[in-house]
Amino acid sequence: IAGGVGMYLFEILIQVLQAYVFTLLTAIYIQGSLAESH
Repeated sequence: IAGGVGMYLFEILIQVLQAYVFTLLTAIYIQGSLAESH
């Protein structure tokens, strides 16, 4: 049971990191495209 809970928490951590990286890359892309248009 402890291993199952550990794997569940590990998967949640991976999902949070993926969401953070995706948001960061999206923000950088938008910032770059706005800077080039000026």
